[in-house]
Amino acid sequence: KTSDLRISYLPQSVYLFDSTIVFNITLEANPDDLDVKRLELVLRQSGLSELIDRLPSGVLTTVGDQGSAISGGKKQRIGLARALYRDSDILILDEVTNGLDIMTQEIVLSAIERISKERLVISVSHVLEHLKTADKILAVSDNRVIALSSISEFASNFQPIPTGP
Repeated sequence: KTSDLRISYLPQSVYLFDSTIVFNITLEANPDDLDVKRLELVLRQSGLSELIDRLPSGVLTTVGDQGSAISGGKKQRIGLARALYRDSDILILDEVTNGLDIMTQEIVLSAIERISKERLVISVSHVLEHLKTADKILAVSDNRVIALSSISEFASNFQPIPTGP
């Protein structure tokens, strides 16, 4: 039934509240309303478990205004955990590795690969390598679909489109 379809969106720039990690993931002000098992699952899925275990205050660590107390990679993983906590059927990711270092990109991409086995993931990226686990590639240029294929077909046939004059 389409009315029951749930969609989560993870933008390039994740908004974080000046609050705890757990609040920024669950958006629950009352600890009694938390689904602790779900929280533990999304911490593992997003690659945050080990990080949280090393923090003295764990999930009760405050992230600062707009996540100023944490790195960009941690912000993205908190955003990913938030999207996953909603347990949506479809997850839309918009350039989620933008601005991340190579190591953090790999952590986030591995998390996305694991997640995509359980739900539909639509990932927007300008970096073909970031889409290597995709089932299908939909390429768009000048507001037109220019290709719909597997990653291997797309990679072997893709001719970069010239930009500029």
